[in-house]
Amino acid sequence: MINKKAMEKLFSVWWFFILGVFGLSIAVGTIIFYSADADARELEANILADTLFNCAVSQGYLNEEFFNEDFDIFKKCGLKQEKIIDSGNFYFNITILDETNHNVLKEMHNGTASFDADCRIVLAGQVKGKNYPKCIERKEEIIFSKNGERKNALLYILTASNQKGKKG
Repeated sequence: MINKKAMEKLFSVWWFFILGVFGLSIAVGTIIFYSADADARELEANILADTLFNCAVSQGYLNEEFFNEDFDIFKKCGLKQEKIIDSGNFYFNITILDETNHNVLKEMHNGTASFDADCRIVLAGQVKGKNYPKCIERKEEIIFSKNGERKNALLYILTASNQKGKKG
């Protein structure tokens, strides 16, 4: 005959051991997940640069509204002004240069202005700080129409993100 009380005690010990291992595994996994660094700054800066470029240029031609004085880049490009300006984590600069003499035809910038200097330092390779914003620089040759005349220009886009990733 099998002693049922002895088997129940043995089963009870193993049951608590398995529960303890399972609970400990969940706790360790959670701690590892929340302590990991999530750095999406470069990805965010790249997405911002792509969004601005796609908004400003269509099939190699500059959007004609871009030169208007009342051009609202936030509305036209679908950007949230409070995310760019109020958060203090983003910056962008769009400059259109005349291709022949490199005169500035139009310039727009918004966000944390100090990121402009930070990006120029980082992109020049002078500093490799992990607390500096991640910057993306794009230069594209474009065509625009002014007074019915087609002209070539250089579109320069600089974007930066210093938004640290957060979980939970």
